[in-house]
Amino acid sequence: MIITRLEDKEAAYADPKVSPLRLSYLNEHESKVLFCHKVFGSKSQSHNSVFGSKFYTAIKALLRNEEEENLEMVYNQVFEITEGLPLAIVVLAGLLRAKSFTEWDKVLSQLRTNEKSKQVKRILALCFDDLPSRLKSCFLYFAGMPENLIYNTNYIVRLWVSEGFLKPKKGKTMEDIGQSYLKELISRGMINLVRKDPSGGVWLVTIHDRVHAFAQSEAYEESFLEVHDNADLLMPNSVRRLCLHNYMQSHVPMDTSFPKLRSILCDFAEERTGNSVKNRDHNGLRYHGLQFIPRSKFLRVIDLRGMRIKKVPREIGDMVHIRYLGIRSHSLVDLPSSIGRLINLQTLDIESSHVKVITPTFWEIATLRHVMGNKLNSLADAFKKLESLLHLHLAAAESADDKIPFQLLTKFTLQRVQVLELYGAIDMSNTDIDERYVLPNLNRLVLKGSVVNQTFMNRIGELPSLKELVLCENSYTESKLMFSDSGFNSVTNLVMADMENLVEWTIRPMSIPMIRRIALSGFSNLKIKLEGHKGAECPKDLMVNLEEVVVCNMTGDILIEPADSGFSEKINKVAIRTKSEDIMDATLRAGRWRESMVAGNMF
Repeated sequence: MIITRLEDKEAAYADPKVSPLRLSYLNEHESKVLFCHKVFGSKSQSHNSVFGSKFYTAIKALLRNEEEENLEMVYNQVFEITEGLPLAIVVLAGLLRAKSFTEWDKVLSQLRTNEKSKQVKRILALCFDDLPSRLKSCFLYFAGMPENLIYNTNYIVRLWVSEGFLKPKKGKTMEDIGQSYLKELISRGMINLVRKDPSGGVWLVTIHDRVHAFAQSEAYEESFLEVHDNADLLMPNSVRRLCLHNYMQSHVPMDTSFPKLRSILCDFAEERTGNSVKNRDHNGLRYHGLQFIPRSKFLRVIDLRGMRIKKVPREIGDMVHIRYLGIRSHSLVDLPSSIGRLINLQTLDIESSHVKVITPTFWEIATLRHVMGNKLNSLADAFKKLESLLHLHLAAAESADDKIPFQLLTKFTLQRVQVLELYGAIDMSNTDIDERYVLPNLNRLVLKGSVVNQTFMNRIGELPSLKELVLCENSYTESKLMFSDSGFNSVTNLVMADMENLVEWTIRPMSIPMIRRIALSGFSNLKIKLEGHKGAECPKDLMVNLEEVVVCNMTGDILIEPADSGFSEKINKVAIRTKSEDIMDATLRAGRWRESMVAGNMF
């Protein structure tokens, strides 16, 4: 399918046998519904959902009679300005929702013009000018991303951090701040949310092609960033941020010196063609020597994807300004030991490469935050040195031979780790399950694809500081799960989602005594057995702190045994039953369950 603004005759050249489908703009009522949906934050775009939403009702309640009439005038002006073009409506709504109602008329008056052909660009320019300064650089950075793709926000935020775009805030990590910037850009309609992550944060985003084109034009005019398909630049001395996109070649000559270059991002053929590049005949193609790196002394960000790189020059160790080093190349097999001298390095990304060992001094870099690689043999040595690590996300490749070592929980000195997210099978072979766990400060544990058993669950139930437990798809292999009397004594938030094998969950009388919130999702049928002491009926004070249970995406029912227990009565009072995945996304946000169920609809 090709989506284009070309006329019928021009579009027919793509395939003369297929008649183009002409999409009409929205009519006045449809424009009003879409506008209100974006401004007032209802879940769907249906008429009843928008004009019955709490946000729309709250706005109406604050308006006097004359202001209600003004609101109707706003709808008319929005339709007049946008002519029903959905993109224009969405972006304009994002601009207005960031302002008070009294400022709306001033904004709309600036957009009243007869130049309808340039209206979208005028709206985008006004929206960009209205962005806080902290967001302008973040938005313009999307100009360097390949167009018409879905972007992983973890990658985007890591680049923002390395560029120094994010303003530190007490009590917040840089990743948290990056998430807040993303949500504001989404709220303003400048980028689009595609998917949230299991914790309810922004995971995948995209940007409309016309907004992307505007960002590239603005970035070029402000000398913020340049995008090219090769390195043959007319004025390389002036370039500060360079983005090269070439999906026809995996080798682009780059012998030029870039004395003022701060950042270089390359996306070449290898990354786009997937595994087929491995089988292609490369005779006659040269490996890239990266000679431009030592000639560009002020580089802070290097992100090279798909280039034919066999080795990295040892002079890279002298590039002390580097904060982000990404080299994704199937040809790369080795890194020089000099990278241990990159004292400001925050991120190393060598996924897709064949690098197995990294010099031990690398793991002693104090600023190091993120390392992505495949089957690094030096991980054991690394964990022994990362005694100050607070947050660890470890994902195993989808391979039977690639597993997360059980010793991660017992052998390494991860005394300060507070958040542990394990995505992939945990290797339980040749281990002593009775070994003492060394995670005294762990307060959040996420397991996905871990394929653990009841014995494993009994042991993690003894972790003294664990407050939030998330069990996702294929995290548990057995059909029955028991929370013993000594289990999860500190847990306040529990999420169990898409555990296809689980049909029965037994809760002992002394387990999860501090539980406040439970979320259950994706079960066909689930029996919850509540056990008392030595066969006695479940005590009335079981889980006295329980506040709410969120149940969603259930194709069957939850059966509570015994049916007349105190817990059965309580769950019936607090359960929220819904088909909406938004509720589950919201409940996964640690510490903000109730608030996030509302806020989650705002972006």
